[in-house]
Amino acid sequence: MKKIIILWALLFSSLSLAKSTLTYSAPVDVLHFLDQLAKWHPQMTGTYREAFKAKFGQLTQDDLRFLDRYSNLRQKSLSQISNTETFLIASERQPWGTFDQAFIKARTLNDVFPLLKGSYTEQEIEFFKSIIKRFQKQLSHFMGESAQFRKNLKDHEKRLVKKKWANYRKRLTKLLGHQPKIVKGQKVFFVWWPKDKAPSLKLWGHHLLVGINPLHDIQEDQLHRLLGLGLAKAWLAALAPNDKLQLTKVFLEGCKTKTAQLNALRLNNGLRESFLWAFGPLLWQQVRHRKKDLIKDLIPTTAHPMTSLLAPLWAYKINNYLQQKKNIGPALMQIMAVDCHHMIRFLDSRR
Repeated sequence: MKKIIILWALLFSSLSLAKSTLTYSAPVDVLHFLDQLAKWHPQMTGTYREAFKAKFGQLTQDDLRFLDRYSNLRQKSLSQISNTETFLIASERQPWGTFDQAFIKARTLNDVFPLLKGSYTEQEIEFFKSIIKRFQKQLSHFMGESAQFRKNLKDHEKRLVKKKWANYRKRLTKLLGHQPKIVKGQKVFFVWWPKDKAPSLKLWGHHLLVGINPLHDIQEDQLHRLLGLGLAKAWLAALAPNDKLQLTKVFLEGCKTKTAQLNALRLNNGLRESFLWAFGPLLWQQVRHRKKDLIKDLIPTTAHPMTSLLAPLWAYKINNYLQQKKNIGPALMQIMAVDCHHMIRFLDSRR
């Protein structure tokens, strides 16, 4: 009990928002826990409920009533972020609104509630306080593990400097032809995640939300993949809607195919995955090493078979394209589409 009280006090008093790219914030961790437990949006799975049940038993009927009310209130202030997407550039995001922004701005849980005024009534704010208090014991347990993030992330932040993370961000910014709004102040928030589950990565507003178990040793290559994929996904999603549609149109024309044919060949997922890998971890490794033969090692065996073929080739071509000081546009899509066309011809010949 004494340990729980100490951990609970830390959630309300410690300065938890770090001034760095990789960030651990206790308020954000608490918000993510409640969101996942409530399952109020399709993006939220039953992962946390499984972990909760394993440690503390089934949620009671009263627990579920609290979570139902929480779910209804969470949907009250959602913001509309452009989710224009094509089969090539996805914009799937975690829900985002003034409630989320309050937890990001807050340095402690006590800072959250004044920030909710204007968007929620006093009665609703009191309810938010009560649901946090209701799950005090469980939050203290899981957030107690999250304390390990503080040490781990400092070490990883130092390694990012050596891995030329800043250079890669500049290279990707240059490629997009402008500095997206998300570049300024973008954070990578780490939150508690069950140890028996694969790490998760989601867009959250213009930030990245990485779910990983804090007691699990984050391997450098694993972190490299997560951050590279996340940054590419976030920054491509931030392109103007018309740009996304135009780039995809040029790609399909150069590939000399239609989405129906891609569906028939089951290539949609492979192309989208290859696109993210090429602009993400593989381009980052090109920036670091400038050697084409190093980049395949990063792609996991669970990836789409096409990814290990197309993504390294695309990353190499993207990097060469950047050497000519060019921005993303139809010319780059045409270069990438040639490889897509050759692959589809090959696959068609084997049907």
